[in-house]
Amino acid sequence: MGKQIAFQTVSLGSEPDTPDISEVVSFVSTHRGKEADLVTVLLSASIRPQVTAGIAQVCSGGRFYKQRFCEYYKDADENLSFLTSGEVLHAMQCDARHAVSEAKRCSFALVGPSRLDPLGSVSGADWADDCFSFYRSIRRTMRDAGIAGHVIHDACDSVDTIEGLSGSKVVLFPDNVTVTVLENLLEFQKTVAVTDEQYSLIPPLLEQYEIRKLILIRPSKKTLSGVLELMDPDALLVGGYRKEDSPPAEEYWDGVICDSLYS
Repeated sequence: MGKQIAFQTVSLGSEPDTPDISEVVSFVSTHRGKEADLVTVLLSASIRPQVTAGIAQVCSGGRFYKQRFCEYYKDADENLSFLTSGEVLHAMQCDARHAVSEAKRCSFALVGPSRLDPLGSVSGADWADDCFSFYRSIRRTMRDAGIAGHVIHDACDSVDTIEGLSGSKVVLFPDNVTVTVLENLLEFQKTVAVTDEQYSLIPPLLEQYEIRKLILIRPSKKTLSGVLELMDPDALLVGGYRKEDSPPAEEYWDGVICDSLYS
């Protein structure tokens, strides 16, 4: 039997189950003197099972974090005031501090601009510039609170969006992965994350693009065997992103740890 490889594990966020009212009340009551609400409860629920499982790079937040944005973003007519609001940045700073209290140096998963404006009712250069500036402000505010880096979901709908949201401590995680999306992404970042089903898109790209880190989400042993023929083990990470229809959180993240062991 060959030597076992233990790949580093990384989370791209998690969708927690909806808590009971009693759980929310109990949580808020135990956090008196701090700003806590339903989103805070969900942030805790998203990260605690990762910590318990032993995920190396844990990540609070996920697509559900759109709820925090939507508390301040009401409609397209108010978009500019939303993007310059100190109130929303304060709320996100509190969320970051709460996440760090659960796990120091964790990452934080946000949603991309298209999730805030799904009908495309807002457009134009002014909106884009303000939007990208706003996301930079979020990242800076959260980093100051101790967040190590960010994952931004559903942020690859255009080259301009990819360029506007890219950063040295940012992983853009598309919801709809195609060859074109990956090509556009690799023009601006050297880390990509794909599911086991999407991995077949990666080998042809290695001839044209540099991939410094490849995050394989719940990979099969067959996929790990194949990618080890093409990439150095140090460039590979085993990742997870728990969706609402996934197994229970504890089971899911324990599974990620099992997936990371290869021999």
